[in-house]
Amino acid sequence: MEGCAALIARLLAAPDAAAEARAVAAEHRAAGRPVPGFGHPVHKPDDPRAARLLALAREHAVAGRHVGALELLGRAVDAAHGRHLTINVTGAIAAVLGDCGVPAGIMRGFALISRCAGLVGHLHEEQARPAMRAIWQAAERAVPYAGDG
Repeated sequence: MEGCAALIARLLAAPDAAAEARAVAAEHRAAGRPVPGFGHPVHKPDDPRAARLLALAREHAVAGRHVGALELLGRAVDAAHGRHLTINVTGAIAAVLGDCGVPAGIMRGFALISRCAGLVGHLHEEQARPAMRAIWQAAERAVPYAGDG
């Protein structure tokens, strides 16, 4: 997240953001490095999570210069690679948090908070519909214990 936020900041600080986006994309392509915030092994051609987050940011008038820079970089990345690379959810989060005024150095904390909320949801689900005991018992029946040896 911080890597993508740094690239967005680089574009925003440049006198010609489009030229800077092309330079960033070319640098990463030449070095064989992935561009932070782009690409996903499963979500192709586009990451639906990122698309939804960016749509919500627009709908609620949150999307601003950072989202614009991310999308500009996306077009440059596509051109440099000769194919479409999706903006992934990490890139979208970096841009939206940037437009909300969150410093890049603490963005990882927001990722941690969201993971904790997910864990609380899983805990609630397990309490409401316990499954672990059945899974544990099925595993013990299916895999015989071989001892310490």
